[in-house]
Amino acid sequence: MSLVKLDMTMSLDGYSTGEGGDLSRVQAWLIGENGPTGSSAEVVGEFFASTGAWVMGRRTFDTGEEPWGAEPPFAKPCFVVTHETRDRLVKGATSFDFVPGVELAVAQAKEAADGRDVTVIGGADIAQQCLSAGILDQIDIHLAPLLLGAGTRLFDRLNIKPTDLGIVRVTDSPDVTHLRFTVNR
Repeated sequence: MSLVKLDMTMSLDGYSTGEGGDLSRVQAWLIGENGPTGSSAEVVGEFFASTGAWVMGRRTFDTGEEPWGAEPPFAKPCFVVTHETRDRLVKGATSFDFVPGVELAVAQAKEAADGRDVTVIGGADIAQQCLSAGILDQIDIHLAPLLLGAGTRLFDRLNIKPTDLGIVRVTDSPDVTHLRFTVNR
């Protein structure tokens, strides 16, 4: 059974980015000099292996396009949620389709995923849209051991009913704690 999974990193005080959209501290475990190691490398490998298509917000795409270069790391179809129309972009094994709305993006990603999971990545806005739309089956949070004090909170502005989550697993590593929850409906 394919799942729609949210995959996000946040600080202990709930920020997905620091002031001005800075990702460097909260995502150091992932984008740092050595990249993910140990159990973190296993977690990252698992979500890349299980993902058949990706959904991301426009800011994530805009921020990542240049650093990703000609070979983005996804190697699968990516659906970018945006209000601006744009033609499909293909870079190496990754295609980017620009879609108006998170629900449509997830629907198209499910079709493209060929029975595999759809993984939603990016910032707080896309996470909040997915939670408000009630389209998530699983939430993976990578909890960075730091307090940012300011930035963008991952779970602000939610338009949801109280939702119970089931704890699936907790994986420790020296740089981050990986939390996996199911969304109970």
